[in-house]
Amino acid sequence: MKYNCPVCENPSQDSQSRFCTACGWVFSSHFDRGESSIDCLEKERLMTNWAKQTWERNQKAELRWEQAQTTIADQKNQIDDRQDEINLLRKRLERLTLEKEQTLKNAIEQHRERVNQLENTINQLQQGLKTAEKTSRQLLEELQNQLNERQAKIEELQQQSKQLIREKEQAEKLNQQLEQQRLPELQSELNQLKDRLTTLETANEKLENRLQKQQISHSQQQQNLQTQLKTAHEQIEHLTRQQRTAKVALSQWLQLELLEQFVNEIESIVNRQEALENIQRLQQKRLNEEWQNFPVHRHILQLIVNSLEQNHQQFRENLEPELETFEVIEIADAILAIRAEFKFHRIIQRDSAGDYIHGF
Repeated sequence: MKYNCPVCENPSQDSQSRFCTACGWVFSSHFDRGESSIDCLEKERLMTNWAKQTWERNQKAELRWEQAQTTIADQKNQIDDRQDEINLLRKRLERLTLEKEQTLKNAIEQHRERVNQLENTINQLQQGLKTAEKTSRQLLEELQNQLNERQAKIEELQQQSKQLIREKEQAEKLNQQLEQQRLPELQSELNQLKDRLTTLETANEKLENRLQKQQISHSQQQQNLQTQLKTAHEQIEHLTRQQRTAKVALSQWLQLELLEQFVNEIESIVNRQEALENIQRLQQKRLNEEWQNFPVHRHILQLIVNSLEQNHQQFRENLEPELETFEVIEIADAILAIRAEFKFHRIIQRDSAGDYIHGF
């Protein structure tokens, strides 16, 4: 006769089996012997209840263990997915950082090369002027031993003075042209200055050869020559100041060109609300922390946010007065960094060829 196990309630496979094949419970011999003592039945009932409770606890524990294993496997898969996302974001950040650093490095190198070219040219001009001044001092020392042809030499000096006056007028015209023209034109004018300096040096050499053949001793001649040299020196200093002014104008021009392109890009944003949400999300997630030590970056970015929130096209009028207190290189660095972030996150619109509309 088959019957169910009193502990796990699984049916026995064999009526002669002494234990349950499912839970291992040993069947009581009292039933086999047909004993019906009350004590034996009570003892059997207590042991059965205890075994049954133990079996249920074991089953629940195994069920919890299987659920825990399933949960751990799911969490492990989620961790792997998050790690893949982190690696992808890290690669994107490294690529963006390299692009930003390369762009800034190229802009700085170009600016330094242009400035170095101007400084080298100015140094060459100053060296040539020092040489001319040294030669003139030597001529003054020899004037004491020269006695003849005083009037002819005075006329030659007057012609030299007129030539210097013409050079001054040309230098003033050059200064006006430098304020209107850009770097290639400025380089051309500098080359012309070199040629004029060479001409002056040649003229001075010829003048030295003539003066060696002449003898002039009158004191008034010495005073006139000293006055002419002083005037020439003042004109040379004035030309040097004009060159410095041209250098400053060139630096300002570089700033205005970059700033003009950046303003056009911001004002050409079509979906201003979507761009505003993307920028604010970047600020909260990363930019506020990364640019904590870059006040120019954060200031320009906040100006862009304010302009998009107010939804007007007067970004240019609001931006230029705010940047007057910052250095040119700081402004260029900030604009390049912000443009790189906007390009990467597609805040700036693309055209059909895939390039950004206002690329630098």
